[in-house]
Amino acid sequence: MKLSSLIQPSLIIRSKALSREKLLDELFKALQKQDRNGLPHSEIQEAVAAREKIGSTVLPSGLAIPHARMHEFSKGTDFSDFIIAIAIPEKPISSGDGSISMMVLFLSSAQTMNTYLNALAAFTKYSRDGNFFKQLCAAEPVDFIELIKSRDAEVKKEATVESIMSSDFVQLSPEETLSECVVKFTQNKIGYLPVVQAGKLVGELTILDLFSLGLPEYILKLQTMQYIRGDEPFKKLFEKIDNTKKIKEVMKKPELIVKTDNTIMDVVMMLVKNKRRYLPVVEQNDNGNGAYKGVVSFIDILEKALEV
Repeated sequence: MKLSSLIQPSLIIRSKALSREKLLDELFKALQKQDRNGLPHSEIQEAVAAREKIGSTVLPSGLAIPHARMHEFSKGTDFSDFIIAIAIPEKPISSGDGSISMMVLFLSSAQTMNTYLNALAAFTKYSRDGNFFKQLCAAEPVDFIELIKSRDAEVKKEATVESIMSSDFVQLSPEETLSECVVKFTQNKIGYLPVVQAGKLVGELTILDLFSLGLPEYILKLQTMQYIRGDEPFKKLFEKIDNTKKIKEVMKKPELIVKTDNTIMDVVMMLVKNKRRYLPVVEQNDNGNGAYKGVVSFIDILEKALEV
């Protein structure tokens, strides 16, 4: 099944809305007008609003992706469909989470989760292509669908890592220093950084690797710290680290690598078995030395695949 076949011209609207809330409200009205099955739209709006409260659904590219995973409605009716509705404002809308040039509303069910993830990945990819995204934002409904057809995506297939990974994850270069590394860890509130050079994954570094650089060797050999009191050793932890050291001097060779065509279940097993939270992703190729593509984390799976 192709993505273009799931998009209805009547659910592509051009809007004069000036706020994110008004734009979303117009999408709800378009859905209600189009509905022939008597869906409880108040429950749909509540589900979308609940998801919006969890975290931002506005991407840096200008694409907003409000969504909800629907279950059983209050009347006992099951929802097993997948719906896409699209709103394009006349001018980009400023919001607290970024500028919105297009809003794509997704309504999915447990049965259509793979379709949702693949459709989301496709729209995210479109939005990162500046020229193509501008064409989509300027197109009338029929032309919009034709543009999608020109880069159509297969959506009814098993979802892979590529559909949930973070392709814009923060990275290091081998020539950066430990000082710059610390800044990236703290500013982005993450515990893992891939090291990338010329588009290839060449290493990785975790916050625990950084801590270990400042610990005396004898402490690493101790079974317990109960006989060492006070916070003085911890205060001096980073005094022993040479912040001018290059990343290439301390980085580790990637222990585990995920391919873009690995399934989400593959990744879950790798994370659990190896007690990892982050895994680097490379492009699948015959040489086993594919280009670096991003990072997949437990949060990606929690937010996108499990749909909290």
